[in-house]
Amino acid sequence: MTEGSPPSLTGLLGQLAADGAEVLKAEGELLRAEIAAERGRMREALSGLLIGVGIAIAGTVVLLMAAVYALALVLPQWAAALIVGAAALATGAYLIRAKGAETTIQSDALDESIAGAKRTAQIITRSEESTHVRADV
Repeated sequence: MTEGSPPSLTGLLGQLAADGAEVLKAEGELLRAEIAAERGRMREALSGLLIGVGIAIAGTVVLLMAAVYALALVLPQWAAALIVGAAALATGAYLIRAKGAETTIQSDALDESIAGAKRTAQIITRSEESTHVRADV
């Protein structure tokens, strides 16, 4: 091929495959960066959440103790503790069963990046297949 002549179809398809590979590599790097950023945000959110849960548990224990003391004014102490403990256990079991199945962690940005990388990989695969078919013909 000379400098003034147009590129051949095989050359164009080869260049398209090479460009597609570069795009796929860039998509992979972007995905890695987004995962790292999301991991940092989730770590910060989780630490705050765990501290909040710890404080809430401490407050719940104090409230349950207050309920036992209040019931102990009219019932024997063992009966008051048994009633409050059973009520707390039943409430916890209900919440775990009802709400536990609803919890999922999703990240829309990561889902979009993964979908984009898959689309790019499909385009490159189709382009490379067509390049190989044209070269064989």
